[in-house]
Amino acid sequence: MKVSSTERASHEISTSDPGAEGSYSCLYSIETFRRAIQSRESGTVSISVTDPPPVPSITLSPHYTVYIRGEPVTVTCITSTEHTPFNFRFFKKTGGQSMEVSSTERASHEISTSDPGAEGSYSCLYSIETFRRAIQSRESGTASISVTGERNAAYTAKFNMLNEEMCA
Repeated sequence: MKVSSTERASHEISTSDPGAEGSYSCLYSIETFRRAIQSRESGTVSISVTDPPPVPSITLSPHYTVYIRGEPVTVTCITSTEHTPFNFRFFKKTGGQSMEVSSTERASHEISTSDPGAEGSYSCLYSIETFRRAIQSRESGTASISVTGERNAAYTAKFNMLNEEMCA
């Protein structure tokens, strides 16, 4: 005679199903003496379903096609969500490799083009808190930074050219 037993049953719910949101409970039945006896219904658990946050866009300020080495660039992650983002992550892609360059509470990240590794395509994503959990957006498109020359060399060349014109 079996006195006690522990059985588990599970049911998978697809959150892509519009009817998935709601309260769920369970019960079980056993057969004894050729008779089915049903348990009481369990307490309920609630499932809330929400869409992921909108995909952000990314901008560069100032916006140039090519930056002169030494110029500062600000990368900004722009969101359009009703929730306040609490974390922004910035990524740099170079040669097929993606690397996180910053994780911060601010929507902007400063890049120094003096850094030889500044060139690349930048993207971002952000996280919001809803239903007492963090939900991350998908990654934005990319904004590219290309760097050329030396900042001081460009100014020196212009100064020398003006100086030569004045002395001639």
